[in-house]
Amino acid sequence: MTTESNVLLKLLSNIREDGAFSDLEVRCESSLFQVHRCIVCPQSIFFDRAMKSQFQKVESKEIVIYDDPFIIAKMFDFLYRADYDDSVEMSLDDVTHPQVTQQQNHIEGEQAPATVELAHRHNAKVYVVADKYVIEELKNLSRRKLESRLKSQWSDTEFIPLIEYVYGSASPPQSDLRQVISTFAVQHLATLKSSAAFHEVRRQYPDFVHDLSTIMMERVMQLEKQLRPTFGWNHLS
Repeated sequence: MTTESNVLLKLLSNIREDGAFSDLEVRCESSLFQVHRCIVCPQSIFFDRAMKSQFQKVESKEIVIYDDPFIIAKMFDFLYRADYDDSVEMSLDDVTHPQVTQQQNHIEGEQAPATVELAHRHNAKVYVVADKYVIEELKNLSRRKLESRLKSQWSDTEFIPLIEYVYGSASPPQSDLRQVISTFAVQHLATLKSSAAFHEVRRQYPDFVHDLSTIMMERVMQLEKQLRPTFGWNHLS
């Protein structure tokens, strides 16, 4: 990244933190995010349409949304910094900054839910928010972060709730994360097959079973193709 880009990101990070010159307030539960239309709207079709909507009062500078403020803070971090922190040990203040107004009853210093959920679960939630507010680059980033976390911090126990979340009603049915989850499930079948919770999830989520079996069939076909020359199967149709 060039020096000029670093300077720009630093500038955007600063105005993200102090809310200087903000012209849009986004209320989410007890938190009030003071942001800038020129930064948020070009990156999010949802906010762009909300500001242009004929149902939006001309003088209105507030949008009310209903999501997890902790995850929404990460969304705004991305819009200003092209990245977000998915580390586990973070407090709500670490991601909301002073631009979340003091009048709002957000709980300063309260431990974020990351203390009881691994970071890969948060990345899945960020993906859902990015899909909801139509922020394609954030969807891509959260997917990459999830893949990275699953590679470096694998846990059979924590993977089961992730399957339930990605294939549950909270996630979009066409989520790219389904491919990620089913692929990692195939890679770790050797240990997952001994988990009663895993087999229960297979019974509860037929879409997961479909994706899982599809990947397994593709791998069997690839293996068969590789073995044909070795075992003289080339003449077989």
